[in-house]
Amino acid sequence: PITAFGDDLLDFVVYRSPAGQSVDLQNAYTTTLANNTIDVAVQPGQSWTYWVQSIHRFGVTSNLSAPLSVSIPYPTPKSYIPNLTASDVPGDEGGVMNVSWSPGDASIVEHRVYVLPSDFTDVAALTTTLTTTSTATSLLVEEDSTGALLVDGLGYYVAAIGVDVYGNASTNVTTIGPVYTRNDTALPTTIDVAYTDFSQNEVDGLVMLARLQPLQAVAHLHQDGTGIANETLLLKVNGQDESTPSSWKPTRPATPFFRWIRFRNLARSTLSARCTST
Repeated sequence: PITAFGDDLLDFVVYRSPAGQSVDLQNAYTTTLANNTIDVAVQPGQSWTYWVQSIHRFGVTSNLSAPLSVSIPYPTPKSYIPNLTASDVPGDEGGVMNVSWSPGDASIVEHRVYVLPSDFTDVAALTTTLTTTSTATSLLVEEDSTGALLVDGLGYYVAAIGVDVYGNASTNVTTIGPVYTRNDTALPTTIDVAYTDFSQNEVDGLVMLARLQPLQAVAHLHQDGTGIANETLLLKVNGQDESTPSSWKPTRPATPFFRWIRFRNLARSTLSARCTST
């Protein structure tokens, strides 16, 4: 109790110095009649040392108290980012991901987004080049957190945290993913066909057919040079009186090959032949 300091107690003098510095007896920090005080002139991350001395009547003073060192802790960062989503950007040429979220705590001054090709649960040892301001709620991502360009068809895992004014953030995260980017550009489908008739193409520009004679056709169904699997190709030979179809369905992206088709009911004539995808 305050009475333990004697009936002649007049005041308490409090001295304050930055941690590691000696007391300055010529400059008191504050005085109080109570045996406690509250210091509000502090900031997280600071460290201070305090001393107290009691003042009594007739100019009597007590010895200086033992020093009391205090470190002001940082507030717990409120880094959670709600409603995090990530998806491919539609209608583009690939390699771009859209990451979006809802606003987090008001203490957040920066968002850090992590995009990596493997899953993770903690970002303490990770760095990222993907950052936004406190007011942003989305980010178009063309590179992962290491600066490498996104690869279409490769799965990525995404997380985001909020950083407070002191540069602090929680490091434990829950990712979403895998998320894939893709090239949405429409590719033209092309069929290249080469015919070899029984005359070994003696007549330029014409395909010659004859009874019991072979016709060889090589067809390549592709998109920009890449073969298309599981598509049926139909070769149809049209004559004056009848037509003869033949089909082929490759199971892998290869060159369909219509080989030695013999026409038993067609007289020797020049007919048109075409190959189409069905």
